[in-house]
Amino acid sequence: MIRISKIKVMPIGAALVFMGLFVILGGFGRTSLADPGWPTPPPAPKAPEPVIAADIVPVALPSALGGILWQVQPLPQKRIPSIPPVNSDTYETPGYLKITIEAGTLAQTIQLAYLPEPRDAAPPPHRLQKLVEVFDLAAYDHQGRQIDPAFRRPWILEVSVGDLPDFIGDPGRLIFARLEGDRWLPMVTNYFRQDNVLIARIISTGRFAILEESPPV
Repeated sequence: MIRISKIKVMPIGAALVFMGLFVILGGFGRTSLADPGWPTPPPAPKAPEPVIAADIVPVALPSALGGILWQVQPLPQKRIPSIPPVNSDTYETPGYLKITIEAGTLAQTIQLAYLPEPRDAAPPPHRLQKLVEVFDLAAYDHQGRQIDPAFRRPWILEVSVGDLPDFIGDPGRLIFARLEGDRWLPMVTNYFRQDNVLIARIISTGRFAILEESPPV
C-alpha cells in the first residue's frame, strides 16, 4: 500500500508577508534588491568674506599725466546671482577706455590707478606693429601700498575705437597687448564692428597697450 503524505500549503497572505520581510531584511544577509541611493555631496567651499575698508588713504598720482584714481569695493551693494549675468561696476576714463569689474572679483577694497603713458617712453613693439596707446593699471590697498590683488573673475577692458585720438586705420588690425619684461605680448582681442569697440579680459594689473598690426604684404 502506498501512502501519500499531506502537503501543507502556506496561505497566500502569509506568503506575501514573508516575501516582504525577505526584501526589507535584504534577503537574509544578501544585498538588497533596491539600488543604493546616491551619497549626499559635501557643501561647496565658501570664499572668504570680503574686507571692506572704511578709512582710505588716497594715493597721490602725478596730475601732469592725466592719471585717475578710483576706489573699488569688493562687492557692489547688490545680490550676486549664482549664474551670469552678474552685477558689475564700470570705471571710465575721459578718453577711450572703460573697465568693468564684476561682483565678487575682489576680496578687499582697493584703489585702482589709471595712468596714460607717452608712446615714445614705452618699449617698442615688433617691427610689424605700431603703438597706438599705452596705459598702466596699478592697484593699492586702503593704506596706499601697492599690491597685486587676486582676481576671482577677469576684468573687462573696452576701448571705443572712435575715441582713439591718433588712429585712422582699420579697426580690425587693433589688438591689446601686455608688457612682460621688455616685450609686448598680444592678448586675445575681440572687435565688435556694430559698436566699433575692442574687448579684452585681464587677470592682473600691469602695463598695457593698443597695437596696430601691419597689413600683410
